[in-house]
Amino acid sequence: MKCLLCYARCNTSDHEVLFNMLTIFTVRSVVDYSFLKQFYAHEVANGYTLSQRKSMILHMINKCKDPNVPQVPQPSTLKPKPHTLNPKP
Repeated sequence: MKCLLCYARCNTSDHEVLFNMLTIFTVRSVVDYSFLKQFYAHEVANGYTLSQRKSMILHMINKCKDPNVPQVPQPSTLKPKPHTLNPKP
């Protein structure tokens, strides 16, 4: 993941890698990806120019419209239901 992050920092016009890295947040993991959250929150949200952010949003909209792109499950659907955490005997 850190290699992709380094690539994304050097190639800010490659929006595909930004969206590919986001998929890591759709699965449970014991790995701490807070560095990736910091990257999105600080470098992308605050560091990208307005035109870069606009281009990224347009890329996302086109990606969502493409029927060949599989839909990523919502993170909330990946959480276990409360009754499965502490099953009653």
